Amino acid sequence: MKKQISISEIPYAKDAEDAILGAIMMYEETFTTVSAILTPRMFYDSRNQNVYEAIVKLDRENLPIDSISVIEELKKNGKLEGSGGYVYVSSLTNHTANFVRAEYYTKIIAQKFIKRELVNFGNRLMNWANDETVDIGNVLSAAANGLDEITGIVTCNMTMHHISVAVDEAIGEALKRAEYAKSGKITGVPTGITDLDRITGGLNPGELVIIAGRPGSGKTSILLHLAKIAALTNNPVCAYSLEMTSVKLADRLILSETSIEAKNYRRGELSQSDYTELSKAQGFFSNLPLYVDDKPTVSMTYIKAHSKKMRKRGLCNIILIDYLQLVDLSEEKNTNREQDIARASRQAKIIAKELSVPVVLLAQLNRECEKRADKRPELSDLRESGAIEQDADKVIFVYRPEYYGLTVNDEPIKNVGKLIVAKNRDGAVGEVKFSYNDSLTKISDHAKIPY
Repeated sequence: MKKQISISEIPYAKDAEDAILGAIMMYEETFTTVSAILTPRMFYDSRNQNVYEAIVKLDRENLPIDSISVIEELKKNGKLEGSGGYVYVSSLTNHTANFVRAEYYTKIIAQKFIKRELVNFGNRLMNWANDETVDIGNVLSAAANGLDEITGIVTCNMTMHHISVAVDEAIGEALKRAEYAKSGKITGVPTGITDLDRITGGLNPGELVIIAGRPGSGKTSILLHLAKIAALTNNPVCAYSLEMTSVKLADRLILSETSIEAKNYRRGELSQSDYTELSKAQGFFSNLPLYVDDKPTVSMTYIKAHSKKMRKRGLCNIILIDYLQLVDLSEEKNTNREQDIARASRQAKIIAKELSVPVVLLAQLNRECEKRADKRPELSDLRESGAIEQDADKVIFVYRPEYYGLTVNDEPIKNVGKLIVAKNRDGAVGEVKFSYNDSLTKISDHAKIPY
């Protein structure tokens, strides 16, 4: 085993740290350049961390920044002695950097900090890997998450652009939508339900789409329909099924592509024509870019790491997760259920934005909707956290009157439901009808049945 890097070998640049602090105290305007990149924890020398913290506070309070004001600030906070005292702080002005070199030295300090983070992370990772009590899956998830955090430090200062860049991109997207509209296409991943595509424009990159309903309302059926349509339109699908095994999902997909009765399929009562249909379905799905992970306990960290890898391989244009309340939320300690759900929904939104793909996340509704006469769900019914509504770009409820035994003119409402678009950040809200078969394995545009 390779030895861990000792303290004496930890990368840092003492001279650069001293020079930057001296430059700020000699030429206050230097702080404008430095503050866009450096934070106090990026300084290795704890004395320099304290000095820079004092500088940041003085700037925040619009006070002058020089060696005298910094010393007074440190004294006021009881940190002067811990910062090397009057002599050390004053001596920093002997190590100054001019404007040209300030930016260069700043980058050196940031790079050394990132290297230290990598060293510390590598040592932690080595300890985890050698700990037999730690699950290797958790180690891999922690590894991916740790690298993401360090990468975030590197890129955190690269997000500021002139508005013209965003305007050019927005106009480009508008022209693309106009071109698609002329040919009757949509820019997002299609849903296979015409009226839903009309309202939403499909499922678009960077969006978090919540599909919510009561248990048994048909959420998973809608999700599988979306998966098949996306794959059929050459959009590789990454589906994470926390509730059902991949084989059970495959059963439903097979039934969606055949005319076999669900009860006969499950009983094994198959005719010769059924065998022929099964063979065709097998060939059909073997050619679709549809990937399923049915690991029963996965965290959002795991989903992010796994889908990012698939995205890099060109195998992920849309992410489907069934369902939010089953995601492993044990990564943080001393938090309540609502905080856990809020964190998970926020992470789902971050995944959508970072990978630039739509993330469709199923969620359960609480029982409040069942107390209403018509059983129609509302945004307030989202179970356990209002953060779900806040993070989502679209919230779509699955509403099936048949599920509640509702009738029209004393006639039962069968095989037709509604998708209620209750939130649509970039468009209109509304509702669309859809039709389904008795086993809820086939979803299609609505039948002309009034209710």
